[in-house]
Amino acid sequence: MGVLQGTFDTLGLTEVLGLLAQSSKTGALWLKAGSVEGRIYLADGRCCAAESTDLLEPVRTDPELEDRLVDVCFQLARQDGGSFRFVVDDEPNWRVHGDGVSVDEAVDSLAKLLEEWREIQLVIPSLEARPQLTAELGTDSIIIDQLRWRLLVCLDGRRSVREVMHQTKRSVLDVCNALKDLIEDGAVEIAPEMPSVLPAHAHHAAENSAEHGHLAAPAPHDAPVASEASTPDPFAGAEPEADNDVEPPAENADSGTEEDAPDDVEELVAPADLGPQEAAAYEEADPRDRGALLRLFSALRET
Repeated sequence: MGVLQGTFDTLGLTEVLGLLAQSSKTGALWLKAGSVEGRIYLADGRCCAAESTDLLEPVRTDPELEDRLVDVCFQLARQDGGSFRFVVDDEPNWRVHGDGVSVDEAVDSLAKLLEEWREIQLVIPSLEARPQLTAELGTDSIIIDQLRWRLLVCLDGRRSVREVMHQTKRSVLDVCNALKDLIEDGAVEIAPEMPSVLPAHAHHAAENSAEHGHLAAPAPHDAPVASEASTPDPFAGAEPEADNDVEPPAENADSGTEEDAPDDVEELVAPADLGPQEAAAYEEADPRDRGALLRLFSALRET
């Protein structure tokens, strides 16, 4: 079993196919470019079967096989770089009966497709773009036939062009040309990139920051709370009022020693003049941290 292999940097896909067709080779051309893999089976220099990563189901007629061969080559030719490996007498799992399809004609069609693709890319930057209907039609009227209607109902601003292709079971060039016409008619547009979604606690912190300038949201209850002695005070220069709501340490009747009063939420009463955001932050704070939070509110109002 003979093997011929190389990369598209030294020999392009169309050149490889042309050489195999001219020498009437029989076997399988295994292709890989980017994330796409393809196999083109030849019998006496003519294509008898073709598959790719996304196109695996058998076809039955010569016209269907010609479209398949062009689609497989088009998928691979759009990628950067790639490699090939031709294995002599490698047989396909299925084949179209008859004389097969001319490789030269497929190569000519591929050259035209690549030229069309360069024009399409000016309107549709990639297959990951997400088309959607425009709010208003950009022209007085457009004609919607069955094929266009099946395409339009798939456009929700979330599906990519690639997903629309799978949904409608249409070729990349067919879908992209139809979308290009609809975009130029003002009926379809490319949706903007999806914004990144902030986690809930980050969104809450952003709201607090916008309200108070530099006040961050309180730490969640399961986060460790640093002691006041070990945490630098950003408002060390201010003179916050004494916290009169916290009772002084009480005498222990049994031992005669002083014992710190427990930090309890009932011993810290929120001032009535707290704003809505401050009150919400106070209610959500860990009870052990509410005293420091009240002093922080007081210092913010003084600065």
